This record gives sequence, C-alpha cells and structure tokens, in this order.
Amino acid sequence: MYSITKTLDLYLKTRSGDNAVAIAYHPGTVKTGLSKEFWGSVKKEQLFSVEDAVEKMLKVVRETGTEQRGRCWDWKAEEIKP
Repeated sequence: MYSITKTLDLYLKTRSGDNAVAIAYHPGTVKTGLSKEFWGSVKKEQLFSVEDAVEKMLKVVRETGTEQRGRCWDWKAEEIKP
C-alpha cells in the first residue's frame, strides 16, 4: 500500500505541484458486511458505523497537508509506518 500511495503522490506532484496529493487511509473496523466476522473481537468504541467512519475520514483528509503527502493514515489521524 505504501509504495502505491507514494508513487501516485510523486506522479501527482509532478503533474499538479501542491494542488493534489495522494494519501492512503485505514478506517478501522466499520460495521459493514465486509467486517462482520470481526465485530465480536473489536471493542465496542472501535466498531464504527458508516457515518462515523466517514466523519473520521473527512477529518483526516481535511487535516492532511502537503507535508503529509504520500503516507498512510488511520482513523485516529496517526501515521501507519511502512
């Protein structure tokens, strides 16, 4: 994931300068059919509704500037190292 994000970001930087950035995002465990088998092993406060997950994602995107480009972030706005 990291190398794809970094590569896309380098491409965007050469094409658009600071007008576009690429980041990767991990939303945590969202209460959808995709994660259903994990619901029982996740703390209640870390099992997010779709609406909560979208709010968290938008917060991370809004707070991510050009200095954080090309990296991966989680729902707590913490960087996930490669």
